[in-house]
Amino acid sequence: MMVVDKLDPGKPFALVLTGDGPDERRVLVGLAPSFDDGKQLFFPPPQGRTGFTALNALREYAKPELMRLGRLAVLFLIDKEHFRTDELAGELEAQLRARGMRIVEMDELSSAAFYIKAMLGKKELDIYVAVLGHERRIEENIAELLGEMGYPTEPDKRRIRAKLREAGARRLEDLVRRACEGSMGAVEKAFSSLIETLRELGKALKP
Repeated sequence: MMVVDKLDPGKPFALVLTGDGPDERRVLVGLAPSFDDGKQLFFPPPQGRTGFTALNALREYAKPELMRLGRLAVLFLIDKEHFRTDELAGELEAQLRARGMRIVEMDELSSAAFYIKAMLGKKELDIYVAVLGHERRIEENIAELLGEMGYPTEPDKRRIRAKLREAGARRLEDLVRRACEGSMGAVEKAFSSLIETLRELGKALKP
Protein backbone atom coordinates (compact mmCIF):
# COMPACT_ATOMS: atom_id res chain seq x y z
CA MET A 1 0.00 0.00 0.00
CA MET A 2 1.04 3.60 -0.45
CA VAL A 3 -0.29 6.90 0.85
CA VAL A 4 -1.05 9.30 -2.00
CA ASP A 5 -2.45 12.79 -2.54
CA LYS A 6 -3.20 12.16 -6.22
CA LEU A 7 -4.75 8.99 -7.56
CA ASP A 8 -3.28 6.70 -10.18
CA PRO A 9 -6.47 5.71 -12.02
CA GLY A 10 -5.06 2.29 -12.88
CA LYS A 11 -4.72 1.14 -9.27
CA PRO A 12 -7.32 0.29 -6.63
CA PHE A 13 -7.64 2.72 -3.76
CA ALA A 14 -9.44 3.59 -0.57
CA LEU A 15 -10.48 7.09 0.41
CA VAL A 16 -8.97 7.95 3.81
CA LEU A 17 -10.91 10.16 6.21
CA THR A 18 -9.54 11.08 9.63
CA GLY A 19 -11.27 12.69 12.55
CA ASP A 20 -8.18 14.28 14.06
CA GLY A 21 -4.73 15.72 13.31
CA PRO A 22 -1.83 14.68 11.06
CA ASP A 23 -0.49 11.80 13.17
CA GLU A 24 -2.86 9.31 11.55
CA ARG A 25 -1.37 10.11 8.16
CA ARG A 26 2.19 9.83 9.50
CA VAL A 27 1.46 6.42 10.99
CA LEU A 28 -0.08 5.23 7.73
CA VAL A 29 2.93 6.48 5.72
CA GLY A 30 5.13 4.33 7.93
CA LEU A 31 2.82 1.30 7.87
CA ALA A 32 1.73 1.23 4.23
CA PRO A 33 4.91 -0.25 2.67
CA SER A 34 4.48 -3.34 4.87
CA PHE A 35 1.34 -4.14 2.86
CA ASP A 36 3.15 -4.64 -0.44
CA ASP A 37 0.23 -4.80 -2.83
CA GLY A 38 0.35 -1.53 -4.79
CA LYS A 39 -3.00 -0.31 -3.47
CA GLN A 40 -3.49 3.38 -2.75
CA LEU A 41 -4.58 5.14 0.43
CA PHE A 42 -5.88 8.42 -0.91
CA PHE A 43 -5.87 11.44 1.41
CA PRO A 44 -8.07 14.21 0.02
CA PRO A 45 -7.15 17.84 0.75
CA PRO A 46 -7.76 18.67 4.44
CA GLN A 47 -11.01 20.49 5.12
CA GLY A 48 -10.65 21.23 8.81
CA ARG A 49 -13.25 18.67 9.84
CA THR A 50 -12.73 16.84 13.12
CA GLY A 51 -14.33 13.88 14.80
CA PHE A 52 -17.36 12.43 13.08
CA THR A 53 -17.79 15.54 10.92
CA ALA A 54 -15.04 14.10 8.69
CA LEU A 55 -17.74 11.72 7.43
CA ASN A 56 -19.49 14.67 5.77
CA ALA A 57 -16.93 14.31 2.96
CA LEU A 58 -18.53 11.04 1.88
CA ARG A 59 -21.19 12.89 -0.11
CA GLU A 60 -18.49 14.82 -1.93
CA TYR A 61 -16.37 11.82 -2.88
CA ALA A 62 -19.08 9.22 -3.54
CA LYS A 63 -19.20 10.08 -7.24
CA PRO A 64 -19.05 7.79 -10.30
CA GLU A 65 -15.50 8.66 -11.38
CA LEU A 66 -14.16 7.52 -7.99
CA MET A 67 -16.33 4.42 -7.63
CA ARG A 68 -14.54 1.50 -9.24
CA LEU A 69 -16.98 -1.34 -9.91
CA GLY A 70 -19.79 0.89 -8.65
CA ARG A 71 -18.64 1.14 -5.03
CA LEU A 72 -16.32 3.27 -2.91
CA ALA A 73 -13.91 1.88 -0.32
CA VAL A 74 -13.34 4.15 2.68
CA LEU A 75 -10.86 3.97 5.55
CA PHE A 76 -12.07 6.04 8.50
CA LEU A 77 -9.70 6.68 11.41
CA ILE A 78 -11.04 8.30 14.56
CA ASP A 79 -9.88 8.69 18.16
CA LYS A 80 -11.89 7.02 20.89
CA GLU A 81 -12.42 10.33 22.67
CA HIS A 82 -15.03 11.30 20.05
CA PHE A 83 -17.37 8.52 21.23
CA ARG A 84 -19.75 9.32 24.04
CA THR A 85 -20.16 5.69 25.21
CA ASP A 86 -18.41 2.33 24.91
CA GLU A 87 -21.01 1.22 22.35
CA LEU A 88 -18.73 2.01 19.42
CA ALA A 89 -20.67 0.08 16.78
CA GLY A 90 -23.96 1.68 17.76
CA GLU A 91 -22.52 5.19 17.66
CA LEU A 92 -20.89 4.59 14.28
CA GLU A 93 -24.18 3.35 12.89
CA ALA A 94 -26.05 6.36 14.30
CA GLN A 95 -23.51 8.82 12.87
CA LEU A 96 -23.80 7.31 9.38
CA ARG A 97 -27.59 7.25 9.51
CA ALA A 98 -27.62 10.89 10.60
CA ARG A 99 -25.81 11.62 7.32
CA GLY A 100 -28.45 9.92 5.23
CA MET A 101 -26.91 6.48 4.89
CA ARG A 102 -28.65 3.13 5.17
CA ILE A 103 -26.68 0.43 6.96
CA VAL A 104 -26.76 -2.87 5.09
CA GLU A 105 -24.16 -4.79 7.08
CA MET A 106 -21.88 -4.21 10.05
CA ASP A 107 -19.10 -6.59 11.11
CA GLU A 108 -16.93 -6.21 14.19
CA LEU A 109 -13.38 -7.06 13.10
CA SER A 110 -12.15 -6.51 16.65
CA SER A 111 -13.30 -4.47 19.65
CA ALA A 112 -12.10 -1.26 17.93
CA ALA A 113 -12.22 -2.17 14.23
CA PHE A 114 -15.32 -2.42 12.04
CA TYR A 115 -16.52 -3.06 8.51
CA ILE A 116 -19.71 -1.30 7.48
CA LYS A 117 -21.53 -1.72 4.18
CA ALA A 118 -23.72 1.33 3.68
CA MET A 119 -25.85 2.84 0.93
CA LEU A 120 -25.89 6.55 0.18
CA GLY A 121 -28.88 6.68 -2.12
CA LYS A 122 -27.94 4.12 -4.76
CA LYS A 123 -24.22 4.40 -4.06
CA GLU A 124 -22.56 1.54 -2.23
CA LEU A 125 -19.89 2.34 0.37
CA ASP A 126 -17.51 -0.15 2.00
CA ILE A 127 -16.37 1.64 5.16
CA TYR A 128 -13.49 0.27 7.24
CA VAL A 129 -13.17 1.93 10.65
CA ALA A 130 -10.24 1.87 13.07
CA VAL A 131 -10.83 3.49 16.45
CA LEU A 132 -7.52 4.72 17.85
CA GLY A 133 -6.47 5.33 21.44
CA HIS A 134 -7.02 2.88 24.30
CA GLU A 135 -8.84 5.50 26.34
CA ARG A 136 -8.70 8.74 24.36
CA ARG A 137 -6.41 9.30 21.37
CA ILE A 138 -3.70 8.05 19.02
CA GLU A 139 -0.87 9.34 21.24
CA GLU A 140 -1.57 6.33 23.47
CA ASN A 141 -0.85 3.97 20.58
CA ILE A 142 2.32 5.88 19.67
CA ALA A 143 3.54 5.81 23.27
CA GLU A 144 2.89 2.06 23.40
CA LEU A 145 4.94 1.52 20.24
CA LEU A 146 7.80 3.56 21.68
CA GLY A 147 7.63 1.48 24.86
CA GLU A 148 7.71 -1.76 22.87
CA MET A 149 10.85 -0.46 21.13
CA GLY A 150 12.58 0.38 24.42
CA TYR A 151 11.69 4.05 24.73
CA PRO A 152 8.90 4.22 27.33
CA THR A 153 7.02 7.50 27.56
CA GLU A 154 3.69 9.06 28.44
CA PRO A 155 1.04 9.69 25.73
CA ASP A 156 1.91 13.38 25.52
CA LYS A 157 2.89 15.10 22.26
CA ARG A 158 5.89 16.92 23.73
CA ARG A 159 7.27 13.84 25.44
CA ILE A 160 6.68 11.74 22.34
CA ARG A 161 8.70 14.20 20.26
CA ALA A 162 11.55 13.97 22.77
CA LYS A 163 11.49 10.17 22.64
CA LEU A 164 11.48 10.21 18.84
CA ARG A 165 14.72 12.20 18.97
CA GLU A 166 16.13 9.80 21.54
CA ALA A 167 15.24 6.89 19.25
CA GLY A 168 17.02 8.59 16.35
CA ALA A 169 13.84 9.05 14.34
CA ARG A 170 13.40 12.42 12.64
CA ARG A 171 9.70 11.83 12.10
CA LEU A 172 6.95 9.58 13.43
CA GLU A 173 6.66 7.80 10.08
CA ASP A 174 10.37 6.93 10.26
CA LEU A 175 9.87 5.25 13.64
CA VAL A 176 6.85 3.26 12.43
CA ARG A 177 8.70 2.18 9.27
CA ARG A 178 11.69 1.05 11.33
CA ALA A 179 9.43 -0.92 13.67
CA CYS A 180 7.79 -2.64 10.70
CA GLU A 181 11.15 -3.55 9.20
CA GLY A 182 12.30 -5.06 12.51
CA SER A 183 9.35 -7.00 13.82
CA MET A 184 5.68 -6.41 13.13
CA GLY A 185 4.86 -7.73 16.58
CA ALA A 186 5.38 -4.38 18.30
CA VAL A 187 3.36 -2.55 15.65
CA GLU A 188 0.53 -5.08 15.78
CA LYS A 189 0.34 -4.75 19.54
CA ALA A 190 0.38 -0.95 19.55
CA PHE A 191 -1.92 -0.44 16.55
CA SER A 192 -4.02 -3.60 16.60
CA SER A 193 -7.25 -2.01 15.34
CA LEU A 194 -5.50 -0.24 12.47
CA ILE A 195 -3.55 -3.35 11.39
CA GLU A 196 -6.70 -5.47 11.44
CA THR A 197 -8.57 -2.88 9.39
CA LEU A 198 -5.79 -2.53 6.81
CA ARG A 199 -5.60 -6.29 6.35
CA GLU A 200 -9.32 -6.57 5.70
CA LEU A 201 -9.26 -3.54 3.43
CA GLY A 202 -6.35 -4.98 1.44
CA LYS A 203 -8.21 -8.22 0.87
CA ALA A 204 -11.34 -6.40 -0.26
CA LEU A 205 -9.77 -3.97 -2.74
CA LYS A 206 -9.83 -5.51 -6.19
CA PRO A 207 -6.72 -5.18 -8.40
